[in-house]
Amino acid sequence: AEECLKQEKDRVTHYLHASSETKLLQEAERELLAQYEQELLDKEHSGCLALLQDDKTEDMSRMFRLFSRVPSGLQPISDMFKKHIESEGMALVKQAEATATQRKEQGKKDA
Repeated sequence: AEECLKQEKDRVTHYLHASSETKLLQEAERELLAQYEQELLDKEHSGCLALLQDDKTEDMSRMFRLFSRVPSGLQPISDMFKKHIESEGMALVKQAEATATQRKEQGKKDA
């Protein structure tokens, strides 16, 4: 999507009047990003959750820059980020509880 937007901008510069750039780029952003936003964010290997889980900060930054151009484009990313933080936090809490339970049981066996 990022490359397509760059190509559109280059076409405007070379072939169209500068006054049409803003409108054309808004349409391109709507077609490339807004219309397929959920599909792009939900992709299994390159969607938002995959990037968060794989700690792909550069790709997340690119995603943020792209979707910040779209009205309400950051809200789905924010929602996914919140769910990811909650999920990771709960996993850490459960892991800590399991470790504490194991140590407690081990202490009873040793006593």
